[in-house]
Amino acid sequence: MITRPANYGKTFILLPLTLMYSSFWNPVSTRFAWVGVETAEIIFLNDFGWSPPKL
Repeated sequence: MITRPANYGKTFILLPLTLMYSSFWNPVSTRFAWVGVETAEIIFLNDFGWSPPKL
């Protein structure tokens, strides 16, 4: 998992992987966002929200 603020070059680093592998980008604006994921070798999740566990 790569977590950095916006404009840190995450897409620039990961984009070449889409040429080497069958990839899936999560289109967050559609109702059926996960259709087609079963054929992907790698999955890109944009704006993936999570909370670190509290200690």
